Amino acid sequence: MEASKDDFLLAVYDITGIQDYIFASNYLKENIGASYIVGKMVEKHFVDVLKDRVNNKELVKTCWTKENVSILQNDKIQAEVVYIGGGNALVIYRDWILYNEVNRQFAETVLKESASLTMVTEAIPFKLDCGKSYVELYRELMQKLNTTKAKMVRTKLNQTLPIFAQESFKGDPITGFIDNKHVSTEQRLKREAHYDNTVFQQYEKNCVKETEDLKRKKGEDSSIGVVHIDGNGMGQWIDGKLAETGKDFTSAIQKHRELSLQITNYFRKTFRKTVDKFVKKTDGSTSEKEEKLPLRPLILDGDDVTFICQGDLAIPFTLEFLNQLKNGDFNTKISACAGVAFVHSHFPFNLAYDIAEQCCQNAKHVYYEKKDKNDKDDKDEIQECYFDFYLVRGSYVQTMEEQRDNQTYLDPKIYNVEELEELDELMQCLNNDDEKTWPHSRLIALYEAYSQGMEAVELVNLEAESRGYERIKIKSSEERLLFDALQLLDFGKNRGEEYAKV
Repeated sequence: MEASKDDFLLAVYDITGIQDYIFASNYLKENIGASYIVGKMVEKHFVDVLKDRVNNKELVKTCWTKENVSILQNDKIQAEVVYIGGGNALVIYRDWILYNEVNRQFAETVLKESASLTMVTEAIPFKLDCGKSYVELYRELMQKLNTTKAKMVRTKLNQTLPIFAQESFKGDPITGFIDNKHVSTEQRLKREAHYDNTVFQQYEKNCVKETEDLKRKKGEDSSIGVVHIDGNGMGQWIDGKLAETGKDFTSAIQKHRELSLQITNYFRKTFRKTVDKFVKKTDGSTSEKEEKLPLRPLILDGDDVTFICQGDLAIPFTLEFLNQLKNGDFNTKISACAGVAFVHSHFPFNLAYDIAEQCCQNAKHVYYEKKDKNDKDDKDEIQECYFDFYLVRGSYVQTMEEQRDNQTYLDPKIYNVEELEELDELMQCLNNDDEKTWPHSRLIALYEAYSQGMEAVELVNLEAESRGYERIKIKSSEERLLFDALQLLDFGKNRGEEYAKV
């Protein structure tokens, strides 16, 4: 029995393990190459596979950013991409046969092009007269995908045997030799990856490519920042806008495309503007290397932004990005939360990302608490950005909460933008060279006193006053802010000399 012209499949494809894949090395070239591979996986390789499975390329619609929805009206169209973003692709098919063919070939392509990424897909059948709206179908599909992903058991694809030589980071078998180093297949693919036709191509001139260039001085074990930023309530905002389209599938799909593209473009534009603001303005006499910012974006997808940078740059850059995002020209109030992990350059990048992501979740917890309170009090929603950080000292053998509990008697603090600006200013003030500023040794003594208790802190303050120094003043009178500024003391040095003023 032939399928009706009104029978369709709504399918979703999801690339899993993206963060682990990108941060599976402390070699920046491999991190960068991994981000190129991930960026092309759906946007290029999936589209190529979809076209390859249909003899007449005109029967497949993939230019979702430029074309209107046509599969629902044109019964000759076999498949149409709804949108691509965030490592996902949403597609409408006319039958299960093409869907299954694409699945098999795309799964092979993902493995061939990445060596360890995996693809998960789910689909649900629907008819235009099924009584469900596009939003209801989309939610049902995403719930089905999440259930499948939760049940998945990720297996190690590159199994080793006792006779195999192994690379040192993940223990994968060595299969090649590149850059004077024995590497696995995954490492080779990352090192050979090209930025062509990816969003990262525009950052080749202004951002560094080597781990050593993230450091203040080559050869030293200086600190770096891994920063993860995620938009607040973007999914809910899209759901609300789609609900306004009612039962009209075509209007809902077109709206979904527009909203997804708006979010992606806005976050990318904001990141580009922030980079431009920090890049040194030169007269052409300086070398190209000196123009590069000690920063590298690794994920710029939808409302998800992740980058790695020199430790000194993490807070001022994140602060500027959040300010630009919050005060930009987007057509609704928009905000994001950020998490930063400050680690030594030899610290495993995958653990650093996990810490940054956890900090971002801590910030989001505060955001939703404030939002729920405003909703209960019937107050106008204020889109605020929040920020959390963690400085890893020595080994990371306890959880973040355990280590924070042992740091000081003061409660941890999540910062909004205004408080983050105050923290940034205080870090710089504590590094001033004028006579009123406490000597570095006294600042260290005050920081150490906070781990001992209030009496120890008071003794350090009294001793400083006896030597003619004033107590350190804080605008907000919140003592935790001073403790955090002392924690991050070294990241407030020489700020103006290294980057353009913002």
